[in-house]
Amino acid sequence: MFLINAVLRRPVEMPESNYDPPYFLLLIFFVLCLVFLVMILVMTIANWKLFEKAGEKGWKALIPIYGEWTRYKIAMGYSPVMLFITSLIPIIGLIPILYVNYQFAYRYSRDRATGVLYCFFPFIVGTVLAFSKQAQYTRPLV
Repeated sequence: MFLINAVLRRPVEMPESNYDPPYFLLLIFFVLCLVFLVMILVMTIANWKLFEKAGEKGWKALIPIYGEWTRYKIAMGYSPVMLFITSLIPIIGLIPILYVNYQFAYRYSRDRATGVLYCFFPFIVGTVLAFSKQAQYTRPLV
């Protein structure tokens, strides 16, 4: 009898939920994604211009590993194989990366402060160097 009553009983209605999806957080996430996309686009254009100022083809900035190799050639004046390989090591690699970034910016501005700022703020300094008429590439003395 209990089983028959349980089957014939009306289903229990679920109470309405007060849960609202986090639309505000989704909006913030969307805006941040757009900001980062614009930053990537601007930095890609700036690297293209910097490569062309150095006499390299701009499309080399689009290829990840080859673009970094070309950046090392521009900064150092030659192909530093060991420096490039060392930069691929996770923690130790920060030292050659910072050094090459410093040299890369120094080749365009001949100012040590610009080189240091480029190490920490490459988005801002790289864009200024790329679109500035005063920043000209000077080859390193090998």
